[in-house]
Amino acid sequence: MKKIFISLLSLGLIGCATVPPPKSISNSETFQASFGKVWGATVAAFAEKTLPIESIDKESGLITTKMVRTRRGLEIAVIPATWALGNTRFTLNLFAKPAGNQSTSIQINTHIEVNKSGLLGTDGWRVVPSKGVLEQEILDSIKAKL
Repeated sequence: MKKIFISLLSLGLIGCATVPPPKSISNSETFQASFGKVWGATVAAFAEKTLPIESIDKESGLITTKMVRTRRGLEIAVIPATWALGNTRFTLNLFAKPAGNQSTSIQINTHIEVNKSGLLGTDGWRVVPSKGVLEQEILDSIKAKL
């Protein structure tokens, strides 16, 4: 009985692991091109990656996506090793603004959630930090289109 109790206690403590603090990621870049040219490349990058756009406003430089479900959870997010990985979903906010005469800066903010699974089912959606993979893929795609 004592071994069963210790085993259950150990599993309970492991299941309570917290998300590690986010590491610094590269989520912004300045391109040596006009706002109009970078904006066009950005929209093309979102289309190429089939990211569902929730809203797009060229005047403010903002593009937001709808919630996207993905199987790339371990690749894109910092997830504690003790979590049994459930579903992963994310949204993106991209901000574009002129950074000078012929340069434009882009910043991408990513919100990632994981449906944490445990011994008794799922514990619900938990926000986890990004590894910067999605952000870099989009920035690289924009750069390739310029």
